[in-house]
Amino acid sequence: MAGQIISRGRGVWLVRIFMGYDGAARRVYQNKTIHGTKKDAESYLAEAIRQRDLTGTDSAAQRTLMRELFTDLLADYRVNNKGVKWAEQKIRLHLEPAFGETRVRNLTTTLVRQYVHERQKSEAANATINRELAVLKRALNLGRRHTAPKFPSSGVPAGSDFRVLHRLPSGRNPLSSLEPGGSGRRRSSAGSGNHEE
Repeated sequence: MAGQIISRGRGVWLVRIFMGYDGAARRVYQNKTIHGTKKDAESYLAEAIRQRDLTGTDSAAQRTLMRELFTDLLADYRVNNKGVKWAEQKIRLHLEPAFGETRVRNLTTTLVRQYVHERQKSEAANATINRELAVLKRALNLGRRHTAPKFPSSGVPAGSDFRVLHRLPSGRNPLSSLEPGGSGRRRSSAGSGNHEE
C-alpha cells in the first residue's frame, strides 16, 4: 500500500503516504489534510508518492551525511587491507571538506562538477581528481549496498544473533529496504525448510 485517502467530512480528506520503516521496524507514514475535492486529494497523493519514490523511503538513509559514508569506506579499506593511508589523506584534505556535511540525498552532479572545477583551479592533475572521484563513488556504492547494522567500536553485543532479522516477514524486516531486490526474505535450500547461512 503506497498511500490512502480517508474522508474526514465534507470536502476534507486525510492523505496517508507510506514512507518506510523506522529503526524499530514500525511503519512510518506522512499525513496531510487536504481541503477540497477528492480529486485534489488524489492529485496530492500521486505527487507525494512521486516525490517519495524520487528521494527514497528510508528515513534514516535520508538523513545520512557523506561524512558517515567516508567513515564506513575507511573501515572497509582497513578490513580489506586496501590503501588506507592514501584514502584517509584524500578524504581528510579534499573530499570531507567539500562533501562531509552534505546529505547523501542532496549530492548532485552540480556539486561534483563544482568540486572538480575547484580542484582544477588548485592545479590538481586530472588523474588525481579522477581517483578522488573514484573514492567518492566507492563510498556511495558501499552506502547503497550496506545491509548490516552498525555496531559501536566495542563490537557486537555478546549473545546477539542479528541473523534473526532475515527471518522476519518482508513487511516487518527493517533490512529489507536496504537489500538488493528489497524482499528481505531468504531462500530455503532445496525445500528442506533450512535457511541459507
